[in-house]
Amino acid sequence: MDRLPGQRQAWDAHHKGICKAYSQYTASSGYQQLLPYQKADAVLLSHLVAAHRSQLWREELPDDPSSPIAIFMSLLRSSESRVPPICLSSSAVPPSAEHLGDLYSRFGNNNFVLHSHLTPIGHGIFPLASRLFNHSCTPNAAVKFIITANQPVRMEVVALREIAINEEVRETRKIGCNRL
Repeated sequence: MDRLPGQRQAWDAHHKGICKAYSQYTASSGYQQLLPYQKADAVLLSHLVAAHRSQLWREELPDDPSSPIAIFMSLLRSSESRVPPICLSSSAVPPSAEHLGDLYSRFGNNNFVLHSHLTPIGHGIFPLASRLFNHSCTPNAAVKFIITANQPVRMEVVALREIAINEEVRETRKIGCNRL
């Protein structure tokens, strides 16, 4: 399969190792006991750890505050307490429970579900968007995902009604607004 240069780099750096361990991981009792949204979070957390492990375990964040990992680490933490198991290649050194908890605590407030007619089809962490608007069960805006072949997923924010000047932009990220 032909891959774009960034995809090839990610495949060689970490994705291939996760793929080799994925079947065993998803069959594990720890993974099977998770709720559907927790399973998606577990896979996202696995990829985050694998892709950025060299930066995540340093004492300080990268010098560039606009780097993806620095932006992610600046996100607000939530009260997520039970960290899901993660999938790592057999050669990867697992992070400490403290580091995993610190990363996972940022998921609850900052992830977005892609859905079709309220059926989840995927989700992700969009750190810049997380800084721009807040979660609400009575939203005044909604996210719209643009999925185009051979391009990254793009997210747009659409107003559901007129939003007053200085009014907070609020959207709903969790289907049914009852995740917790």
